[in-house]
Amino acid sequence: MKHVAVFAALLLSFAGHSQAQNNQPVPDLSLEKAGGMGISYSKEQRIGQILVGNQENKIQQYFDVWGKSPKDHSPVVITYALDKRTAKARTFYTATFGKGPVERNAFNPSCLSDVPDFKDSDYWAATITDGRVQFEAVDEQALNDAAIKVMFRSVKGSIQRAVFESVRPMASRAPYDDQRILADLLNKEENRKAWYTRGWLRPENRCVRYLQTR
Repeated sequence: MKHVAVFAALLLSFAGHSQAQNNQPVPDLSLEKAGGMGISYSKEQRIGQILVGNQENKIQQYFDVWGKSPKDHSPVVITYALDKRTAKARTFYTATFGKGPVERNAFNPSCLSDVPDFKDSDYWAATITDGRVQFEAVDEQALNDAAIKVMFRSVKGSIQRAVFESVRPMASRAPYDDQRILADLLNKEENRKAWYTRGWLRPENRCVRYLQTR
């Protein structure tokens, strides 16, 4: 299945639905500690990925990213993907977040109906209801408690560094601050639990255009 970007959707009027989602028990979202990262980004297409390996370099989680413009790498849509495997089962979870006006190309057109008119400074999260993308504005407390702002800053910095290095290779390949911060974010299971509790992290859906074939 093709992955071409991120799934963003926000619920402003579905309070009852959100409450039902929040009452779901939180599954086991634990992962091995994040290790190295592989970053790729196309300035022309405005899409990229950050693959996150564990200590054995197995990919368990990654980010699909849509940038703002060919000259501005600021992420406007980020889809976090978690490949959770146990001895008995495998579950693929995703959560999509955005900043500013909704990037429609990040979603399958058949899943879009009512798209809010977000301002450039607005953050939002995506959920799926009855096969339709719903968009939920994320308030300041949730942005901080669920590390959404940190994620956007770290993803932006990581991509900017990767783009710079693609033009002017660096002698050192050691992780830099944004990568370390992103790894710290992913190593805290409470962040994934917060995303799940708020109804943002859920099993994979067909409304997001993904960048990776699994």
